[in-house]
Amino acid sequence: MAQKLVSFGTKLATSSSRLVFKSLEKSQDLANRSRPHLKKFWSLARVELDPPRPSQWPEIQRGLAKVAHTARTGAFLNKPMKEVVQQSLVGFDIFCWFIVGEMIGRWSIIGYNV
Repeated sequence: MAQKLVSFGTKLATSSSRLVFKSLEKSQDLANRSRPHLKKFWSLARVELDPPRPSQWPEIQRGLAKVAHTARTGAFLNKPMKEVVQQSLVGFDIFCWFIVGEMIGRWSIIGYNV
């Protein structure tokens, strides 16, 4: 009985050390392979996720005025179908993130308590 227990302990120690060594090796490999992707992500995230600066506000106002003018004149009806689909998908994406933010804000998926 004692021999079986010692044998089990030895097998457990060797297999656990192999498991730790393999997991460290795999995590280092994963870190090395993900480094270029993370570098690109952070360079894009700094630009795209940065809030607008006061120097960019006039450009934003011009863009909103252009959208309002397009809506008033009906110029959006003359856009190619590809552009309409792309802009619709962007709008849907923004709407979905708004819904996710609402769910996070109220800590519930269902709805508001009225």
